[in-house]
Parts: sequence; C-alpha cells; structure tokens
Amino acid sequence: MTDDSEKHEKDHIFLCCHCGNVVMQQPIFRYDANLVFEEIDHHECREPYTFVAYKCSTCTGLTLTGSFDMYLEKAVSSLRPILYPLGPFFDPKDHTVSPRDPVPKSVTRLYGQAWPLRYRAPAAFANQVLRTLELICADQRAVGNALHEQLQDLE
Repeated sequence: MTDDSEKHEKDHIFLCCHCGNVVMQQPIFRYDANLVFEEIDHHECREPYTFVAYKCSTCTGLTLTGSFDMYLEKAVSSLRPILYPLGPFFDPKDHTVSPRDPVPKSVTRLYGQAWPLRYRAPAAFANQVLRTLELICADQRAVGNALHEQLQDLE
C-alpha cells in the first residue's frame, strides 16, 4: 500500500460476516481499477473503483469491500460496502422463493436478525430459528399442538 492509501485504508472495526463478531479488521490487500460506471450510446464511462480485502482479527476470515471512489468521498463512513461474504444479510431478493409462494417478510426479517447470532450466541440463534419455524408453520396453517407436530403436518 502506498502512503496515500494507508491514510484511507486503516484498520476498521466492523461486523465480521464469518464469525459474527464486531472486531478490528486489518487491511491486507488493495486493488485500484477503472470500471465501467455507465454506458451511454455505446460509450463506456469509466470511474476509479477500489477493492480492499480485510482480515478478521478473531477468525482470520476474509472480507472484500469495494466501491467507486466518488461515492466514498461523499460517504459518512470511510468503509466501503461489503461485497463478500454477504453472511448476515440474509433477505432474498424480492422476498420470494417463487412468484406463487412468497416468503413472508416477517420470516425473512426474523431469520435475518438471527443470522449474525449463529457464532456469537448459538443458543440465542437456535431459539430464533425455532421462532422462525413457528412463523412458517403459522403462515402455512400447519395443524398440531406442538411445533414438531406442525412440522410433520407440513411434510
């Protein structure tokens, strides 16, 4: 890294999508490129884009961030958007499995809240998964007095 890039790419504290901990992330690699920002009348408009890879100080998991530099200058935080992994950001696009069978937003929201807990608090994660299963059973109108009976009814 150059002296200029070191000013912008210091250690950051943010959520590791691998272990679920909010810890110091050390920058290990930076790549600057000119990527296509938009295309107008078959003419490509290119802008500087920077990728930065961070290593988690807890689990050594790799997090890749990246953005067009012009957006970073206007941003409140100097942290670029996370490109990989997208671990705690569970919500599927359009909240659907298929057009005829949408996943209720309450289910995706609850599971999305539980996802970061899977390593930090496994018991809390398991409890939230149970609550998510209860919401699914209620949405599908499963019959039974207990959760295991309702899940068997869904088979």
